[in-house]
Amino acid sequence: MNAKRPKSPRSVEIISGNDDLLQEIIQLLPPKTLLRFQSVSRHWQSLIFAASFGRQHTRLHHCRRPKPQPSFLLRNVLRFFYFNPRSKHFFPFNFTSPHTRILQSSNGLLLVESRNSPYGRRDYFVCNPTTRQARKLLIDYGSENRKMAVIFGLCLAFDPSKSPYYDVVCLRGVQSSTSNYRVEVYNSESQTWKVIGEHSIAVSVKLCNGIYWNDGIYWIRPTSRSLYLDLRNGNLRIPPGIRTPWRKAGEINKNYIMESNGHFHCLAMYLRRDMKYLIVFELLADGSGWFEKYRVILNPIAGEMNGPVGVMGIVRGEREEESSVLFHVPGKIISHRFCDGSFEVVLDLTRDRIYVEHRLQFQRYDAYQFIETLAPV
Repeated sequence: MNAKRPKSPRSVEIISGNDDLLQEIIQLLPPKTLLRFQSVSRHWQSLIFAASFGRQHTRLHHCRRPKPQPSFLLRNVLRFFYFNPRSKHFFPFNFTSPHTRILQSSNGLLLVESRNSPYGRRDYFVCNPTTRQARKLLIDYGSENRKMAVIFGLCLAFDPSKSPYYDVVCLRGVQSSTSNYRVEVYNSESQTWKVIGEHSIAVSVKLCNGIYWNDGIYWIRPTSRSLYLDLRNGNLRIPPGIRTPWRKAGEINKNYIMESNGHFHCLAMYLRRDMKYLIVFELLADGSGWFEKYRVILNPIAGEMNGPVGVMGIVRGEREEESSVLFHVPGKIISHRFCDGSFEVVLDLTRDRIYVEHRLQFQRYDAYQFIETLAPV
C-alpha cells in the first residue's frame, strides 16, 4: 500500500501567506543567504529589509554560539576589497562615493567619511557593508556655538547584545586648544544629538582610530598618551598603560590596537635579524590592566619577512582552535593559528594587478574587520 505524499504546495502557501510565521523561519538563516532570497518577490524583499526584522535577526545571531567568522574590508589606494579568511573570497567592494574613508568598524556597522571630490566637504555616514544601506549623519559644524566648532573625533558604538540601536560619539573642541572637549552623542533610535559632558584634559591625545569596547571608547597609544570615554556616565579618563618590551638597537617595532569578538588587544611586533616575534596583549574584562595572551615566534616564515610586513588583523573565535592572526607581506596574507602554531597563505596576490614587488598592498590602517549582519542603519 502506497502512503500518500503530503501536499507540500499547500504548506508552502500557508507559510508564505503568514508574515509572522515566515519571518520566524527565515530569521534562522545567515544574512548572506537571506539577501539572496530578496529576489523571490518584492514582498520578501520588504520583509527582509524591514527595520524591525533586521534588529531581531541581528540580536538573535549576535547572541548565538558559535558566532560567525568575521570578514574584512581592505583598502588599496582608493579602492576597497572584500576578503574572508575562511572562504578565501576576495573581490572589489564599491562605496557610493569614490572618495570614501572608513573611520571605524563596530559589530557589523561602519562609520565612514565621504567626499564628492578629493578636497570636497566631508560628510559622515553609518553604513552596513552587508546590506549596502547607509544613513547620513546630520552634524552641526558650529553655527550656533563656534567655541566648540572643531571636531576632534567621531566614533561608532554598537553592541546588538545590549541594544538594537547604535550611538555615534563626537568630541568637539577649540582649534587653538586641544585640552577642552565637549562630548556629544547621537542615538539612532531618537535620531537626535545630546551633550553628555564637557571636560578639560591636561594632556594632548590623538583622537583618531578610536575603538568601542565594553561601554566605552578607547584611544590607545602604547608609546604615547591614551584616553578612555565611559559612555555610561560621560567621564573621560586615562586608561591603564601597556608594558611592552623595550625596543633593542637595530630592532623594528610596530604596535597595533585591535578588537575582535569582544576582546581588546594590543599586538606588538618585533623584527630583528636573529629573532622575529609577536606579542598579543589583552585588556582585562574590567579594563583594569593588560596581560600577555599569546606570543608568536615568526622565524618559521622569516623568509617571507625580509621586506615590509604588517598585521592585518586578529580573529578571536569562541574556541582557541578558531583564533588566529593575519600577517601581510608583499603579495600575500598569511594566517597563523595560535592553537598549533601553523602558518598558511590564505591569499596570494602575486598575480593580481594590485601587486607591486617589495611593497605592501594594504597599509596598517587599511583593514577593517566586520561581522555580516542585517542591522538597520
